[in-house]
Amino acid sequence: MRKFIALAVVLAGCSPIGPDSSEHEIEVLSVAASPDKSSSAVAYADMGGGAAGWCYVCVDVVPGEFKPANARCGHKQQWFRCSTDVTLKWQGLKRVVATYSGEPVTSAPVAAQSAATSPAVSIVYAVAR
Repeated sequence: MRKFIALAVVLAGCSPIGPDSSEHEIEVLSVAASPDKSSSAVAYADMGGGAAGWCYVCVDVVPGEFKPANARCGHKQQWFRCSTDVTLKWQGLKRVVATYSGEPVTSAPVAAQSAATSPAVSIVYAVAR
């Protein structure tokens, strides 16, 4: 009986927190329109989960204007700690340079990756100097 109660307490305390959870608050940190104004590069903080929650900074390229209601830091994106500052600059129509000062969540950040929402656009990450 004690094992059952302990297991019930542990399971009751577990809630789906993190970027896959349904409760997200999005704060836009930086936006840069593409040279032809067809897309927007955006750096945003994705946070939620209350006091024991999460906060990550991600970069994406979206067609048209960025809509915070649709934003989520996904597993195909480089994640940074919430205190990270990011500036965005387009280099042509297929490349965005994201210059950051702060810490990546992973120990070895990627040098470049396809944008999660617009895979034809490459996001290149550079450390601010």
